Amino acid sequence: MQQIVTSSDPDVGTFVCPRCKAIWRAKGEFEHFLGGWHYNNDDLCPRGCRNFLSLRIRGDEIV
Repeated sequence: MQQIVTSSDPDVGTFVCPRCKAIWRAKGEFEHFLGGWHYNNDDLCPRGCRNFLSLRIRGDEIV
């Protein structure tokens, strides 16, 4: 079983790509107007994975 160490900084999220399973971290900020955390497209897969519409895949946040 693989253990993932998350950051102690509450502004940093750990993401995993649902397609290639790449793991990365991104720093975000809480946007009151958007109603949640915003990562300025740093939550997109760094390997450039795309869906069937050729849009970049957003990673799933690991909690």
